[in-house]
Amino acid sequence: MENEKITSEAQELYDDIDKCITNIISARIHHDPQSEGRALFQMEGLMVGTQQFLAWLMEQLEKK
Repeated sequence: MENEKITSEAQELYDDIDKCITNIISARIHHDPQSEGRALFQMEGLMVGTQQFLAWLMEQLEKK
């Protein structure tokens, strides 16, 4: 995968994590347990996606 594509994928993941953190904080500030639960569910998916991306990235780096 090209460096540009790797950077793009990493930035997208970073942005998604940033949005999720914002959602969690907002839900807590507004004492909204349902929104917080949705944000935590989203966070779980992002953690899995991050782990998969990092595993793939390490594999690519080992090949070079």
